[in-house]
Amino acid sequence: MIEVKIPPTVQILREKLASLEKPMRVATAEAKKAVEENFRTEGAHIGAPWKDLSAERKKQRAKQGKWPGKILQVRGDLARSFTTSSTSSSGIVGTNLEYARIHHYGGTINISRTIVTKLRTDKSGKLKRQTGYPNLAVFAGKRHKLVQRSEAVASYTVSMPARPFMDINDEDFEEIREIFLNYLTAK
Repeated sequence: MIEVKIPPTVQILREKLASLEKPMRVATAEAKKAVEENFRTEGAHIGAPWKDLSAERKKQRAKQGKWPGKILQVRGDLARSFTTSSTSSSGIVGTNLEYARIHHYGGTINISRTIVTKLRTDKSGKLKRQTGYPNLAVFAGKRHKLVQRSEAVASYTVSMPARPFMDINDEDFEEIREIFLNYLTAK
């Protein structure tokens, strides 16, 4: 009778393949590092620099004291929001910010705002006028009970270009591959 046993190296490989939590965690951390680098370099890390901000947006940001600066960073919330999770079979790098998707893929945002104006009135319902300026009305505060309300809806669209930040390049994939190869070939 011939007995065939699994060679020790195959047995070691089999055991390592059964437990990939550690290399998956390391690989996911490496992927997060690559995403953060891509975000920091505004797409240059993957060879696809992001479209610049419009002149109008730069002017707005400069007025706020936020330009010159980074394209997708005003407060830094998106840059700080990257998270990871991993299991023995997968790793995820993501963000839970609602607006991240539109920045990554681009798209159109439809914005509608209702503008409410409250003007003071007298008991008969006539608008109160500013003293010395008969053509100017008096705005009503929260505590004023006699008011005339007017509402207007302002709608506009904003087109956002795609600025992919959740991407990694071939070098990053190679580093991740090396993590698994090193894990599987280590004794």
